[in-house]
Formats: sequence, C-alpha cells, structure tokens
Amino acid sequence: MMRAPSIRRGVAVAVLACGTLGTSACMVDEPDDGQARVEVEVSSRGGSFAEQVARARVQALQEGASDAQLALLDRAEEEGAVSLAIARAALEGFFACLQDAGIGYTDLGTASYGEFPRQLYTVSDGPSGEASLRCYEQEFASIDGLYQTQPATLADIAHQVMLRKDDIIVCLREAGISIEDDPTYDELHAALYLGIFGVPRGARGGDAPAGESVDCYSPVGLDPRDV
Repeated sequence: MMRAPSIRRGVAVAVLACGTLGTSACMVDEPDDGQARVEVEVSSRGGSFAEQVARARVQALQEGASDAQLALLDRAEEEGAVSLAIARAALEGFFACLQDAGIGYTDLGTASYGEFPRQLYTVSDGPSGEASLRCYEQEFASIDGLYQTQPATLADIAHQVMLRKDDIIVCLREAGISIEDDPTYDELHAALYLGIFGVPRGARGGDAPAGESVDCYSPVGLDPRDV
C-alpha cells in the first residue's frame, strides 16, 4: 500500500487533520469559532493567488494535465481561490484515472474542520508508483498543490491554530518550549516548528542539533505533517 502523492503546505503553515493517510482521523470537537480570522502575510509564501495560478498552469502544461484539470484551474482563477468543491472535482478525476488504469484506491474523505480541509486517500500501486503518478499529474497535481498553498488556505490554517492557542501553549510549556502568554501566529508557529523538528525555523543542516520531537498539533486535533 503506497500513499498517494502529497504536497506540503508552504513555509509557515501548521495543520489540518488529526490522523494520517490510511488511519482513522481522531475526532476532536471544533472550538467555538468566534475569534477574528488571522491575517497571514503571503509575500514569502508563494506570492499572490494570481501568481500561484500562473505557476500552477505552467506546471500543469509541463506535466500533461488533462483538459478537465486545466478547466478547474480556470475556474479557480475566476473564483479567486481553489474551493473544496474544485479540489474535490480534481480528486475525483484522479480517482477515475486510477480506476481506468486498474489501480486500487481508498477515499478517506476530508478532515473534519476548516474551510479548506485536507483530502485523505490511499492508493495501491506497484513499488515505483509510476502509474498512479501519471494519473496524479494528469488530473490532480496542480490543483492539489494550489489548494494546499494558496493564501486562503494559509489564512484558514492560521485561524485554526489560533483557535486552539491556549491548549497549544500548555502543551509547548509542558515540553519545555518557551512561548509568550499571548503570542502572534508567527511566534506560535515558530515554537510549534521547534517542537516538531527540534531546531529553530530556518535552521539548515548542521546549524543546530535536532532535539526530541514534540507534537503539540495532534492533541488539539491538528495535523503535524504541514508544519
């Protein structure tokens, strides 16, 4: 059983579902969403949505994307974001391609919260995964990458993290990670990153020794894969 291709959300992101591909997502009640949404700077996270769409279209053409995926890119550009409906349509095209190729897959649905929830699935393919990769690039890759890294998704992720700020702070402090009483999203994310990777954000190679990994995402129903 191989996992379907997955693209990590941009540089300063944090979360989505508790659980991993091929496992059941843990059920965590959604916090009361009465808090103002967190604005996320996008200049260092892939540029504007229009710029991202332009790059995604180039990628799609280079990878031999289907007319259906190109049409979904056009629709996203018109709507100003890759909605869950658009991402789902592309995913279903991917599934149809897999089925036509005789490749098994399991649709695990979506994460249980957020406006741009992670789509979960597994794919059964040979050791190389070449056949499923062809389907992925043809039907889903450009839409999937854009869905995960677009400014609207990053803002939604930041909002979900900040809704759980108090519990995250408790987790970080119990792990010995210093954090302000009322941190900004960037400060909170930097501490979360340090917990996951054991090095400060931006550290490379031998810049700093990696410490023990501390996951303060999963206990509050978020996904550490996207830090």
